[in-house]
Amino acid sequence: MAATLIIDSILVYKPDVWGMDGPFILLELPQAGKVAITIFVLVYFVVVFSIERAILYVFDSSRNTVQQK
Repeated sequence: MAATLIIDSILVYKPDVWGMDGPFILLELPQAGKVAITIFVLVYFVVVFSIERAILYVFDSSRNTVQQK
């Protein structure tokens, strides 16, 4: 997930790094738009990571309960 976050950030701020400037030629985002996208990606990362940890905790707890019986 961290690698995806880094790649997304690079594509937002430096789209020409991997030749991705073609799709972005028609739309030049202002700095505020880039910051908004970055904040959205960070919030998404935190939410998904938290949900995955919660699911792991629930399944791990239920597995331990079944093994104790």
